[in-house]
Amino acid sequence: MAKELIAYLKLMTQEVKEYSDDLVRGLLEKIIVNADRLVIEFKSGTEIEIEA
Repeated sequence: MAKELIAYLKLMTQEVKEYSDDLVRGLLEKIIVNADRLVIEFKSGTEIEIEA
């Protein structure tokens, strides 16, 4: 799943220098915000959890 994310990023033809709504919507499935943690789920299925 992480391989799909890396492959998608490698297809980009230019460097990302500012926020891109299209890029975010293309990569992220959802973001879950709790009092003690943040979970970022990518469309590839990869999840990143950040604890406060």
